[in-house]
Amino acid sequence: MATTTKTAARSTATRYIGIDVHCEFCEGGVIDSLGRESSQFHVATSIPTLLEVVEKVRRPRTVVIEEGPLADWLYRHLSPHVDQMIVCDPYRNALIAKEGEKSDPIDWRKLAHLCRGGDVKAVHQRQSLERSLLKQHVQVYHDRVRHRVSEANKILWRVRRLGVFVTEADLKDDARRQAMLERLPGGPRENERRKDGNGKGIADGKGKDNGNSKDTGNSKDTGGEGSSVIRQDVELLLKGYDLAAEQVTQLRRRLVALGKQEPVIRAFCELPGVSWVRAVSFFVMVDTPFRFASKQKLWKYAGIGLERRQSGNGPVRLSVPRRCNRVLKNVLLGAAKSAAASKDNVFADQYQRWLDAKCSPRIARRNLARSLATTMWGMWKSGSVFDPTMIGCSPAVIA
Repeated sequence: MATTTKTAARSTATRYIGIDVHCEFCEGGVIDSLGRESSQFHVATSIPTLLEVVEKVRRPRTVVIEEGPLADWLYRHLSPHVDQMIVCDPYRNALIAKEGEKSDPIDWRKLAHLCRGGDVKAVHQRQSLERSLLKQHVQVYHDRVRHRVSEANKILWRVRRLGVFVTEADLKDDARRQAMLERLPGGPRENERRKDGNGKGIADGKGKDNGNSKDTGNSKDTGGEGSSVIRQDVELLLKGYDLAAEQVTQLRRRLVALGKQEPVIRAFCELPGVSWVRAVSFFVMVDTPFRFASKQKLWKYAGIGLERRQSGNGPVRLSVPRRCNRVLKNVLLGAAKSAAASKDNVFADQYQRWLDAKCSPRIARRNLARSLATTMWGMWKSGSVFDPTMIGCSPAVIA
């Protein structure tokens, strides 16, 4: 009877499959619920090969890997074939991973034992390929926006060294851009000044000196050539900026078209300060409202909540989390800034009340971002529409 019970317990015990993933190969193995190693493998990183290895392990089985570029792809293909698949946060495992020696066989063993002990923190994964591709499209858009701003800053820095002060808005307008180029050394005005005061003769029609010029002895004077090079450099940088701006325009057009297909995103755009880009970004970064048990967890994920830290009898310190979703944080703070600037809406009234309560503009803006995040999260979770008179209540459900 005792032998039968032990056999049944072994058959229902979970097997933990730890996999250290690389582009060319995967190193992994299996341990049981008692921490005993039963097998190990070194296979190519391909779905058929990994499925063959996983299917050999008796159920119930759990696969654990670390978050990385291949995690989303592996999760979609392997999770239907296991009882549980965990994509864990490598930052949480860093201290343990750095202890002692390091190699691929050691890494998968540490990962499997951490999973067995319940010491891994799962990272949310998208369930569908369509949602994952939409998130990647949004990430490409924000990456190209950062690239466009970087290209603009390179130009502004370059011309500022020459005493020409402009903004990115000047680069977008053809007339102001041309005026900027004319103010550079080597421009039309600068060329006229050099022709009038350089002390050299005028070249004849064949491009040769007419003999009236005199050698000043300054053989190192290359100001004219240097000015031409500077102007050519700026024009080259402007071409890079134009290309980046065109890429942003194309990506934004496709992003808005994809966003209009989702009823939830259309509902988000009814909120003050929430544009199509911000609505789509919030949609793909949160993915599902049910991944957060409370609004406070959503705030911390977006970097607008507060973390409490205390040790011993020391003071309690509150601060915003450093590790957060930067895109989501910028989206919410940008929406809060736009809503407060538009004045005529319920969120602007909230912002003004916080200012009247002696809150600093920075804290008031962060509080407003929390209010916007909570409103969108609640609308999404309950399937309701935005009603300015029902903030914090349950508006009418979408028909």
